Amino acid sequence: MADEKTSGGVDPNIWIRPPEERDGKDSIGSTTLSSEPETLPKYKTFDVVTLRISHEDFEFLHNLEREIMKNRSRENKKERITKNSIMRAMLGCLKNVKFDRKDIPDENELRIRIMRGIKDLPPWLF
Repeated sequence: MADEKTSGGVDPNIWIRPPEERDGKDSIGSTTLSSEPETLPKYKTFDVVTLRISHEDFEFLHNLEREIMKNRSRENKKERITKNSIMRAMLGCLKNVKFDRKDIPDENELRIRIMRGIKDLPPWLF
């Protein structure tokens, strides 16, 4: 009985397999030239989080991103600084901030407590 894909009964795409099934060989059958393990771009190593922020906060992030990118020397342009980079740096700093985490009623109180914690930190911890 003839295959639906061709009149000759042979699937023309039979040789195509997903990359993980190829075992390091290209489509001809030889091994790949690169013996180094493939490294992912930095951004692909992070989890994705959607952050809802006000227009004012978005403008602040946008302007800060542009200012940082514009004011870098050629030697310091190793990677792009994006809004995501800024947020990750801010979270990294926040990890060092000790503040009262009990009975926080709303976002404004959370902000106040974090600011108090930042104020009490010695500058060398940042």
